Amino acid sequence: MIETDHSHDPVLNIPIFSLYSQMREPVPEMLALIDLLLIDLQDVGTRVYTFASTVLECLKAASKSGKRVLVLDRPNPLGGERVEGNLLAPELYSFVGPYRFPMRHGLTMGEMALAFNDVYHLGCDLEVLRMRGWMRGMDWPDTGLRWIMPVAQHASL
Repeated sequence: MIETDHSHDPVLNIPIFSLYSQMREPVPEMLALIDLLLIDLQDVGTRVYTFASTVLECLKAASKSGKRVLVLDRPNPLGGERVEGNLLAPELYSFVGPYRFPMRHGLTMGEMALAFNDVYHLGCDLEVLRMRGWMRGMDWPDTGLRWIMPVAQHASL
């Protein structure tokens, strides 16, 4: 895991806060600068990819700060019908396993966000902008989209 430092966007003249640095969740000072937290992350379809934990931590922080969250849903590259692997025991929850999802979970990022909001009783003002054209039986090649491996870089708040 390669952590990324905070930085500054010289074109937009805004701070870039990394959620993959010493901290893994937005702090109130970050969220004070925004009206809406937009989450646009492409998952890989497995429990151990840390974007799920990042979404969970963002939902928790947004709920505490009273900020709205909009998740742009993205296809699960492994499809949504096949679910495989054992369920994570609660005592093993961590940044690489924030919930009892099986290893191959079959969920989209939006579905995960809705599940987190529900099972953790976050009360987050959450909206998911659903995809058009994706069906649960589709694997990534069926989408016609070009695959670009997701990289945990930074989040701009």
